[in-house]
Amino acid sequence: MTQEQTTAPTFAVALPRWQVLFVLVGLPVIYVANSFLPWSVGLFAQRDRTYYLPFWGSVALLHWVSVVLVVVFLKRTGGRLKDIGLDLSAGKLVAMVAIPVAIGVTLALLRESWPASEEPPSARRMLFPLTLGERMFWVFMSFTAGFCEEFVYRGFGIRTLQGRGMRTWLAVLLATLAFVFVHGLAGLFLFPVYFIAGLLFAALFLWRRSLVPGICLHALVDVAAILGS
Repeated sequence: MTQEQTTAPTFAVALPRWQVLFVLVGLPVIYVANSFLPWSVGLFAQRDRTYYLPFWGSVALLHWVSVVLVVVFLKRTGGRLKDIGLDLSAGKLVAMVAIPVAIGVTLALLRESWPASEEPPSARRMLFPLTLGERMFWVFMSFTAGFCEEFVYRGFGIRTLQGRGMRTWLAVLLATLAFVFVHGLAGLFLFPVYFIAGLLFAALFLWRRSLVPGICLHALVDVAAILGS
């Protein structure tokens, strides 16, 4: 086996600096700003659950817009999805989508048979789903978080920083910081939790050289919150 074969692949196309900065700095700033908008304030400060779907809908919109933006940047510079670790073959799609969704729907239905919690309203209870409809939506949000966050802040973030000549450890650090603040004010209040999680997912990505295991695991971790809601 040659030295070239034993070396982990790096991103082949160096994107313009402004594009990398927009994704890894500009987008997290937008997410933090979203924490101060009416649906966020209404849900967490006023404890009004009518804002539950608008809040998570805003997060989902930002996530998928981020993915589209990254794909556009990649295509314009000749990059491929495989360059950042995303393989869309049939088997990989099943692992990424069908497994988390099937487990999530099963957990949502199982949780429905449990007695309702009598806990008073709290920030934590505002965050997680409490009804069957909200739990089904949470399954979608779990997949959205797993796919979009791994795609943007692991695959794109790490590989593009490497493509600009940055050492891997520093690329991981900066991409992980961006990942933390994508969680808005929660990223600030729970910084150690998100930072350590980001490092672990980055290690998995670099080890497997693929986004698929991280996407699947990330979605499963998030969907498991159904049992604690």
